[in-house]
Amino acid sequence: MVLTTKPRQEHTMWKCHGRMLNEICGGVTDIKELECSKCGKRRAANDEALANGSNVIGTLHSVDSQGEETWDYTGPEPHKKT
Repeated sequence: MVLTTKPRQEHTMWKCHGRMLNEICGGVTDIKELECSKCGKRRAANDEALANGSNVIGTLHSVDSQGEETWDYTGPEPHKKT
């Protein structure tokens, strides 16, 4: 578990886990956008962090009362190539 309030560089998209009728939305939205491009739900705990399109690299752990997000990444941040 790697908790941080700063999204990683490779974290470019997020997958919505909001409910639409009786199923999970599943909409994929740019990390810069706070609302799902498919259902309009605000990003919330348990939404997935994505890199390179569909690679899951973590989940949104929590959002505090001021809207600050804490992400839980599945491993350490990759090393930058020099």
